[in-house]
Amino acid sequence: NLDLGGHKGLRSIFAVGLAALNEECLPRDIDASLNRDWSDYYASLCVISQTSPRICIEILSLLWDVSTASAAKVCDGFADVLLCHITDGNSESPQTVHLHDLQLEYCIGAAEMASCFSGWHERLLYGMLKQAGIVSDSSVASFSRIPSCRFLEAFCSDSLPLPVESYMLDHFVRHICSVEQCLEMALQVLKDYRWLRKVSERRGLPAAARNYSD
Repeated sequence: NLDLGGHKGLRSIFAVGLAALNEECLPRDIDASLNRDWSDYYASLCVISQTSPRICIEILSLLWDVSTASAAKVCDGFADVLLCHITDGNSESPQTVHLHDLQLEYCIGAAEMASCFSGWHERLLYGMLKQAGIVSDSSVASFSRIPSCRFLEAFCSDSLPLPVESYMLDHFVRHICSVEQCLEMALQVLKDYRWLRKVSERRGLPAAARNYSD
């Protein structure tokens, strides 16, 4: 029978590695308040772009609300059972997690089955706001009530580390459009001149225009 991702046996293939990890405890310094296991953390990789299936570990630390070192430990666990590939960071490129297409299909399918796909995108955007000092509460329960101007404040405040700002300029629209009931918020950001100016300055007008055509 077909399962996650529409491929025969896909769930079983990845379940073997996750079962091995779930026999172990998550690193002690991972935020226990998330009340999740290795399978949940792996499913959260559904936020990765399908056109460019990689994400730097610093961004995952925002998603999981943990330190970069703790996020790296989780990713090392995935790599140990061949659930991802990690490239080392250097002065020009951060440490990055790579998935192949079937791994990403599994993560998306697992998140959708658990009704968490939208929620993981939500957590990542909330983590960005938190790092920018726009919000301080760790709860995302009121995410849909955050006004679009708060996201614009985050982008325009220069308070985000360069890797985070760079990532969000490329992926913010994709993430916000993946959050349920937030399409209007996305449109408000896209119509604001501050967003257009920021993306144009950092990425050029052609990149800014793609946000409106995708």
